[in-house]
Amino acid sequence: MDPKELPYGESLKAGWAAFKERIGYFIGAIILTGLICLPLYIVYIATIVQGYNAVAVVAYILFLLLIMFFSMTWTKMFLMILDKQAVSMKTLFQGNGMYVKYFLSELLYGLIVLGGTILFIIPGIIWSLKYMLAPYLVIDKGMKPMEAIKLSGQMTKGFKWQLFLFNILVVIINGLTVFTLYLGLFITIPLTGIASAYVYRHIMKASGVKA
Repeated sequence: MDPKELPYGESLKAGWAAFKERIGYFIGAIILTGLICLPLYIVYIATIVQGYNAVAVVAYILFLLLIMFFSMTWTKMFLMILDKQAVSMKTLFQGNGMYVKYFLSELLYGLIVLGGTILFIIPGIIWSLKYMLAPYLVIDKGMKPMEAIKLSGQMTKGFKWQLFLFNILVVIINGLTVFTLYLGLFITIPLTGIASAYVYRHIMKASGVKA
């Protein structure tokens, strides 16, 4: 395969293989993450209904910060699984001091995409693809947010259109779980998560960029 071609099939096969090997672990991890995040979301909804808007805002911010933390640790876990490293439920709570850098990288990424979208929609889409690997670089290489943004821009040269198609594929796979009352997410979350990490690893190698 041409290194400049994304391995769509291989990435999904890797995700499926990882899921089959750790079915119990992934289901347990998803349930645990949900149980931890759900109370804050319930507080948010309840305070909105009761008209406590200030409390609702605080609850929602805390909920988003918690979701972002688990987004970071799940991504780290997916990378560890690809690297054949042992993972456990403790992995979901091991930020290794990366949270602030991860938060800033996501914030910076979001602002860049928002800026491009405000200017014109197309630049927003292009920039979202160009810099989408920045959070991975923060987690995987411990890079600073701005360094990760710059390196992501270099790595994704020649891959943006393929990344666009891959992201659509991920959305479709997860979206189809609506027909299973979203129970299919127990499969598609690890499947697409591993596949996305696989794509990141492929681009890192194919781009020849040294981190």
